[in-house]
Amino acid sequence: MKTAISFVANDSVTIHADKHEPETGIAPRGVVLVVHGILEHAGRYERFASELASHGFVTYIHDQRGHGRTRITPGLTTLREQEFAALATDLHQLRQLAAQECGDVPIYIFAHSMGTIITRHYLQQNGGAELGGVVLCGPAHLQSLLDNAISLSQAAIREHGYDHVDPALLDSVFGAMNASFQPARTHADWITRDEAEVDKYLADPYVQAPVTAGFLYEMAREYMRIYDPAEVRNISERLPVLIISGDQDPASVFGAGAVEIMELFKGAGIRDVKLILYPQARHELLNELNREEATSDIIGWLTQHR
Repeated sequence: MKTAISFVANDSVTIHADKHEPETGIAPRGVVLVVHGILEHAGRYERFASELASHGFVTYIHDQRGHGRTRITPGLTTLREQEFAALATDLHQLRQLAAQECGDVPIYIFAHSMGTIITRHYLQQNGGAELGGVVLCGPAHLQSLLDNAISLSQAAIREHGYDHVDPALLDSVFGAMNASFQPARTHADWITRDEAEVDKYLADPYVQAPVTAGFLYEMAREYMRIYDPAEVRNISERLPVLIISGDQDPASVFGAGAVEIMELFKGAGIRDVKLILYPQARHELLNELNREEATSDIIGWLTQHR
């Protein structure tokens, strides 16, 4: 059962979300908070939420700032100055809402792509001891790309403002992702081998709102904090973490970035860190040809950590 909900953030922004629940009469086994990636929205996770509901999990999926129904500027994926940090605060409020509504059941986070950046900020600020576990899917490992994006986006902002869309800037990030899959059928071949899923992505009106220079600057400026060993040590050593990636995912440097994140977490003393790399899979594991395998692995891991 799906219900549209919303909550008001600390700075009075209304955050829109969907809540998916098991059939009436089924007691929930746990709650999963889904944190989507850039250019995404809650609707792209309905299949995953339905599968979670069939296994007794309640799912909350919010449209993050600048995305979907929460978007303030029509037709653009943008943020205000110094607003990126608020995405982690929004996640904290969503967890509080879920805890209030669902009672004494474990709460997990499933984060994808940019969502893994937000989630890691959240964990570094809050520790994560209150969570049953965290799944980082297609984790963003983009140091070189985002270093370049900072200088390009700063130049675009100085000349045109935060809401400017710069094709060269976008190509430096998203075009670079597709470079390994040439000759490509589309500019989004890097997300999955499933052509039908790529076409659905490209036809999605929420996906077609281009990312502004301001958004990329805010994200890039905050990005490196998630690799600061001192901040990583703020994460509870008791928090179970599952990292999953395709070994053909350019956003995680074809799996190497996922390995580096695992080693970073283990080096910070986090005891239960598991990594799964899926052969030939690209960025969006929930929309990949092997999505049933990945979904089964996620649900199995959640069930083991109840």
